[in-house]
Amino acid sequence: MAVGWIKLSGVTVCLFIALSQIVQAQIVTDGTLGKAATLSGPNFQISSELGKSVGANLFHSFSEFSLQKGEAA
Repeated sequence: MAVGWIKLSGVTVCLFIALSQIVQAQIVTDGTLGKAATLSGPNFQISSELGKSVGANLFHSFSEFSLQKGEAA
């Protein structure tokens, strides 16, 4: 009986961790083309200082880029 309870609690913890990772929207620049930063939402402002301009183009590099429904970047 105890083994079943331990397995169930382990599965519950793993599921909780997985779901908490999915629900978190986050935008993080990696610092290769501008300064490294973690941005706050739900309306993420990605400024030119976080990227690099080459001619008329602006480039950004992200280590993480995820949005949830209702968020904007």
